[in-house]
Amino acid sequence: MTKTLTALIAAALVGTAGFAAAQNASTPSNYFVSGGSFDTVSEPIVDLVIASGAGKVTLYDFNGKVQGRVLGTENVQAGANFDLFDDVTLGATPRNNVLAVMTIDGQIVATQEFTRAARR
Repeated sequence: MTKTLTALIAAALVGTAGFAAAQNASTPSNYFVSGGSFDTVSEPIVDLVIASGAGKVTLYDFNGKVQGRVLGTENVQAGANFDLFDDVTLGATPRNNVLAVMTIDGQIVATQEFTRAARR
């Protein structure tokens, strides 16, 4: 009975470790969590950024094909970063959509496009 129980526990641990490794491999380590749109009055707000290391997020004017002028930049730390650009005045008003680009050690690790909401 003891040998059977030990074997079952060992098999369960091996299965759990394999599942955790597969889960970690399929989960990106740098990404944006946001509604993905902004209105014409307020700046786009990045609700949450998950970063694998210290870096920065830069917002660019973006027409869907061409990355335009820089609208603002904010530093991020490793882990969860909440409400980016919430209290930052953008250097320019976006004319089009906005592209958020996260860089760590000078390398682009994630991007997210924010769509401008329809004008009322």
